[in-house]
Amino acid sequence: MRKFFFKLHLWASLTVSPLLLIFALTGSLMAFEPELDHLLHAKLYYVTQDDHTLSLEQLSGSVRRAFPKDTINQYNLSADPAISYQVYTNNRAVYINQYTGQILGTMTDADYWNKAQNFIHQLHLRLAFRDKHDTGGIIMSWAAVVMLLSFLPGLFYGGNKKE
Repeated sequence: MRKFFFKLHLWASLTVSPLLLIFALTGSLMAFEPELDHLLHAKLYYVTQDDHTLSLEQLSGSVRRAFPKDTINQYNLSADPAISYQVYTNNRAVYINQYTGQILGTMTDADYWNKAQNFIHQLHLRLAFRDKHDTGGIIMSWAAVVMLLSFLPGLFYGGNKKE
């Protein structure tokens, strides 16, 4: 019986290992997304700290003047005083210095980094398959189940015991 479970553990693990490697690598990238984003777009994120931040109304005014056709949808206020605020409109993310109201730059969904992040998320969740049946999501879910079931025989029958 031990030999059967060992073989089951071995082949199940070998089968799902490539999927788990993709899951682990993309998950690691997703875990450090903010840090990577700050590193790649330092001029959009880092500001010199001041004593007084402008009100959201004043910041909104700066965004409306720069992008009069855009509609403001959301604000992202940083807890770190050295990180800029983001104002999200229907067309772009606007990075703004909360102390001066200066617009540091924008990022749209068409930007390379946003496309790369979206691909990483889709690869992590569903192997980048985009179909109505969510084939990739089903494959990744079953890979997780197989990994879990493969873990049990490896735990109980693995190790350095005699065959």
